[in-house]
Amino acid sequence: MSATIKAQAAIELIAYASFFLLLFVATVGIFFQQQAQGLYRAENAYAQEIAFSFADAIYTAFVAGPGFSQRVQLPKDILGKPYNISISFSSAPSQTETGFVYVEWASPLGPGVFAAATVTTSYDALTSGQFIRIFPREEKIFINPSYGSSVCIKHELVAGKSTIKFTPPNSC
Repeated sequence: MSATIKAQAAIELIAYASFFLLLFVATVGIFFQQQAQGLYRAENAYAQEIAFSFADAIYTAFVAGPGFSQRVQLPKDILGKPYNISISFSSAPSQTETGFVYVEWASPLGPGVFAAATVTTSYDALTSGQFIRIFPREEKIFINPSYGSSVCIKHELVAGKSTIKFTPPNSC
């Protein structure tokens, strides 16, 4: 066998190996992309369930009237990822049509957010370290389930005004 035939065979082998390696890498990339999208859909469905159940608990407290209190269990995470619940409120609730409960988490495809509509009313919270915080400038109440497994939702009359209040479970 001559040297040119051996060199040609080596080049052909490298070309075939490169082609199949490129094909393999492309296939693995597509597989991982599909897997990440499936995981995002599952996380979104779980966040949707959390947001709607929390919005329903707020609505139940609103409809039940003053004196009502309910302890709501919070999942620790969304498929292993920490999340926050934020409730939007307005300093003048009659000016907005609806309030929202947001569930926010870190997803492999970027920040994940799901919003569920809830009643517009006056909201308040008994702050508790990192668990329950109020940000008046942003008009949001943040609840971080990493610091507590449940929250108490109460309907109270504050200065003659109907108010939904979020407190740690020990004050329920």
